[in-house]
Amino acid sequence: MPTRIFITGATGYLGGTTLDLLCKTFPDAIYTALVRTQEQAQAVASAHAGVTPIVGDISSEAVVTAAAAAADIVIDVAGDNEAGLGHILAGLASKPNKGTLIHVSGITSLIDPANPNLGRAASRIYSDVTDKDEIISFGPVRDHAALDQSVLRAHADMGVRTVILSSCQIMGNGTGAWKKDSFGHGLVKTVAARGRGFVVERGENVWSWCSVRDVASAIVFVLARALADSPDLAYGLDGYYFVQTGEVSFREQAQAVATKLKQLGKLETDPIDELTVPQATELHPYAGLLWGASCRSRADRLRAMGWTPKETDWQALMDETVVAAVAN
Repeated sequence: MPTRIFITGATGYLGGTTLDLLCKTFPDAIYTALVRTQEQAQAVASAHAGVTPIVGDISSEAVVTAAAAAADIVIDVAGDNEAGLGHILAGLASKPNKGTLIHVSGITSLIDPANPNLGRAASRIYSDVTDKDEIISFGPVRDHAALDQSVLRAHADMGVRTVILSSCQIMGNGTGAWKKDSFGHGLVKTVAARGRGFVVERGENVWSWCSVRDVASAIVFVLARALADSPDLAYGLDGYYFVQTGEVSFREQAQAVATKLKQLGKLETDPIDELTVPQATELHPYAGLLWGASCRSRADRLRAMGWTPKETDWQALMDETVVAAVAN
């Protein structure tokens, strides 16, 4: 029987890119995709002939539980939605073989809200090998932590095979049927509207990064391991994996954006300003986290299993982003 895959977030930036790669990699699978509107359903169906859109919200219990129960594997790219994840897990757990959940989370759990040290580089780089037990034991004040732990515990509590892929900053243009832009595109538009580039405080904060296509490839890589019942893929409390290519400071990103915008004739000058957190917050209410925080991870486990990112030039990805952002 063909594998039955249910994907959430299919019209999002990463979810759409993932669905695109899934259909190319596993063309014989049977896909259902959760979308919010009929217009999105038509876009997904037009782009992917083998995908059946399901119109609903991730919090819709009947819709999501039934779709998960009908699937062998659920790929959840809808973000942190506690109700939605509960519905997915309930649907999978209702099956005789329980099924598998691959949930995409994020590395902002690595930021200590009591000491964010905005504008400066975090001194610690977390590894999903040596630091995994600490990461999955963070307290509930950390972003993602409580929900991540709930997903991981579901393997022991409900019998569902659960994996978390924790992504870093994602770069580049998406390839999905609907949304193709991200955090980076928003930064470009903010700089263009402001007329000058900027950093928060010193701008020394560092983020791990990965291209959107490589994050999608990591999801597909893990899916292939799950389908093959590969012994090197762990689940539950052992099933936490970072996805990451390299590191870049926000100052480097900000300068790259300003320089490219100047080349395109969208800025008159490319020197960048150092903004205080209150000044940056006037541009975006979450400026501290978006542009001032530092988050550093290392995807040691996936690399050890054989996954390798293909796009290793962050500046090329940023240039791609700038061109797309100013074209819209």
